Amino acid sequence: LKKTGLLHQRNFYSDLDFLYDYFNYFFLLEVRAFYASLGEIKKRIATLREIYDIIAELDALQAVASYRESLPGYTEPDLSGNGAAYIAATDIRHPLLEDPVANSITIDKQGVLITGSNMSGKSTFLRTLGVNAIFAQTIYTCTASSYRAGFFRVVTSISREDNLAAGKSFYYQEAERLLKLIRAAEQVGETPAFCIIDELLSGTNYTERLAASEAILNYLARKNALVIIATHDLDLAERLQGLYRCCHFTDQVGRDGLSFDYKLKEGISSTRNAIKLLAYLNYPEEIVEQANQKAGEAGRKQ
Repeated sequence: LKKTGLLHQRNFYSDLDFLYDYFNYFFLLEVRAFYASLGEIKKRIATLREIYDIIAELDALQAVASYRESLPGYTEPDLSGNGAAYIAATDIRHPLLEDPVANSITIDKQGVLITGSNMSGKSTFLRTLGVNAIFAQTIYTCTASSYRAGFFRVVTSISREDNLAAGKSFYYQEAERLLKLIRAAEQVGETPAFCIIDELLSGTNYTERLAASEAILNYLARKNALVIIATHDLDLAERLQGLYRCCHFTDQVGRDGLSFDYKLKEGISSTRNAIKLLAYLNYPEEIVEQANQKAGEAGRKQ
């Protein structure tokens, strides 16, 4: 380096940097340049905002186009802006499942109450409808063959848990969430609420749960809302089958255990699998036999 003079050249530029720093501190070059640039920005603020909006829109459109490209199939929704509360979806699917089962459904002011066995697809179907309703109104994309609907405020009571920090039990959290949902449905003149409820008041005893659930669903049926509910309570479905359209998912028991087709069917579910699941998980035979016996006795009493 000494022979080539590169060392001296490097020191020379280092000395210049040192002098520039002093020059900058003395004359406040960077500060003055900053305030000068602010003045230029203020002069062109409208143009800069327009450029910013264009870039943001292009970025959003690119993201939507990329997402659409990743889907095996999608449709652009037919949305009605006249305040009508309805959904008519054909072959609607959950966008996150690798091999989803498609279902078709029409929901109007009557509302829909879904019963079915454990793991049969009730909760996934509720999420499918909620996600697609939001997608339709935001990115104009639905994972379905066709999707016609009005505009909604989507409100849900699906994933709930207790809150130890706030001192709120599971049931209290449920009740709070349902009240927010009810308040949304009470807003007359606003965009209808799309109320999606998975297992009403499951954190309390059967008698009060059934009574309160029936009262809540009777109330929501008269409000500015589109309502869909999933429940294990067959008695609730029996009580409300004139007010709500009843559908169900079911399961089959074979040599290999339980199997599900995840297809939505009309009517109230006639199958139960809670005890079957215990047997499938290899619970002690004594427990399974006694559970079946008690369930049979309860059914005969009813």
